[in-house]
Amino acid sequence: MHLDLSYNKLSSLEGVHTKLGNIKTLNLAGNLLDSLSGLHKLYSLVNLDVSDNRIEQMEEVRNIGSLAYLEHVALLKSPLSIIPDYQTKLLAQFGE
Repeated sequence: MHLDLSYNKLSSLEGVHTKLGNIKTLNLAGNLLDSLSGLHKLYSLVNLDVSDNRIEQMEEVRNIGSLAYLEHVALLKSPLSIIPDYQTKLLAQFGE
């Protein structure tokens, strides 16, 4: 249900959905991630922490934008967070 993979020097999440199944909370803070692809099939995910990674592109958030149960996303200390008004732009990636 809950998995903490923070500070493990992870650089890719490809195929992660095949290993994690119905996970609800995933902590990936402090890794080397520059992409969120691989998370788009974690349909049960509620909480996601990808703070302190290398995510620079707002488009990367679209990879998790369709997750129906996702309530909390942390992107602090990522290059993305220095974009002016990034929170508003981030929310726009989730649609309605």
